[in-house]
Amino acid sequence: MKFYYNGKNPKITRVIKRANEVFISSFFYRDIENYLSDIVEPENAINLVQLIEKSNQKFEIVSFWNPIANQIIKDNNTLKLNTAKLKLSHHNLLSLISSEYYLILDKSNFLENFSKTQHEKIATTIGERAKHFM
Repeated sequence: MKFYYNGKNPKITRVIKRANEVFISSFFYRDIENYLSDIVEPENAINLVQLIEKSNQKFEIVSFWNPIANQIIKDNNTLKLNTAKLKLSHHNLLSLISSEYYLILDKSNFLENFSKTQHEKIATTIGERAKHFM
């Protein structure tokens, strides 16, 4: 899995570079596996981490400026960030991108074995754990 960003916003560029480093780190996957074991069965946590780790999906980040639009817009494998409303720290932006990545995987029926509540908790956990690797 790889994040792509071709824009000129230096903050987003730095966060995307770090996100790519985090998502190739075996330490990150072992960390989220430990935390996900509290949400789903340990065996499912292992399988889930392996599915995310081995995912070959490309995830594009696009930035735009619109003072009246939402902060983020999700579209298939694209996350559009509104820089007019983007007041997040680097840590929180990494958390947001990581969580949204998981939710987009979820929408593509990549992971069907969990309830909606579990998906939301898993997304939050992945985002929070990624934040600690910034």
